[in-house]
Amino acid sequence: MFKKLWALAAAPLLLISGAAAADWPEREITLTVMYGAGGNTDLMTRLIAKHLEEKLGKPLVVANKVGAMGTIGPDFVARQKPDGYNLGVVTASTIALAPHLIPVKFTLNDFEYAAGFANPRFGIAVRADSPYKTLTELIEAGKTGKVFFASGAALNSLIIHNINAAAKTKFDIVNYKSGAEVSTALLGGQVQAILANPADILPHLPTGKLRILASASPNRWPELPDVPSIKEMGFDVGAESWTAIAAPKGTPKDIMRKLEKAVLDVAQSREFQDALSKLGNDSIRVSGAEFEASVRKRAVEWGESLKKADLLPK
Repeated sequence: MFKKLWALAAAPLLLISGAAAADWPEREITLTVMYGAGGNTDLMTRLIAKHLEEKLGKPLVVANKVGAMGTIGPDFVARQKPDGYNLGVVTASTIALAPHLIPVKFTLNDFEYAAGFANPRFGIAVRADSPYKTLTELIEAGKTGKVFFASGAALNSLIIHNINAAAKTKFDIVNYKSGAEVSTALLGGQVQAILANPADILPHLPTGKLRILASASPNRWPELPDVPSIKEMGFDVGAESWTAIAAPKGTPKDIMRKLEKAVLDVAQSREFQDALSKLGNDSIRVSGAEFEASVRKRAVEWGESLKKADLLPK
C-alpha cells in the first residue's frame, strides 16, 4: 500500500520534470568558464556559446570565474541549481589534474557531462629578440636554472615539469590566471618562455613580437607545419586536455540528452570546426559518457605521474 501511495504522489513530479525538460530552454542560460577573458578557453567558450544559441534558440551568457588553477569555475558550477540553466565548460586539466595539486571542494561525481567538443594545442614560444633561436638552445639554457617559464594552467605546468625530468632542465614556473596574462608576461619581459595555446601565441607571430620554438602537442600545428613537435625532438612529454560542457549533478537526464545532442551537432559543423581550429584547437566529438570515462582515467594517470615526479603537495 505504501509503495502505491508513493508512486501516486511521485507521478505528478515526474510529469512536471519531463515537461520542464521538454520545454527547456525557456530563458537564457549561464555558461561559466574557468579562465579569464581573451584566453584560449574563454574564446572557445564564446564560440560554442554562439553556435549553441542557434541550436537551442535562447541566449547563452558567458561568465568568467577565474583563479586557483582554473578550479574556481567548476566549483561554482557544481554548487548551482541543477535546472539546466547553469552550465559550465570543464577541461580535463581543471577537474582531473588540478585537484591533485590544490584543495578543491568538488569531485568528478559532482557533474553531469554533456559532451566534449575541443582539444587545445600547446606550444613553446619566446620573444622574437630572445637569444634562444631553437628549442635545443632553450633547453641548454634551462639546465642552468635561470630560465622562467610562464604557465596559465595546471596541465601546462605539468608539461614543463615533464620537460625538466626528460631533459634534465631546471625551468622555473610562474603561474598566471589565463593565457592572455601568460603572453603579456612574456611580451613584458617578466619571463623568458611560455608554454601556451595557439590563441596566445599566433597573434604575436605576424607582428614579429614572438617566436615559436616547438609544438608541445603530440603533432605539429596545422598553421605552422614547419615547426617541429617536441615529441619529434625526442621528448615524449606532451599532453591532451579534452574540453566539454557539464552541468551540476542532478540536472534532469532529458535536459542533458538534449544538451548533448546540441553540442555534438555543433561539433560536427564545418563552420564551427574551422573557427575552432583558427583559435588553435582540434575539434573532437565525444559523448558525455566517453568524456567522463576519459577524465576519470586521466585523473588516475596524472596522479601517478605527479607522485612519481614528487610533485604532489606534502
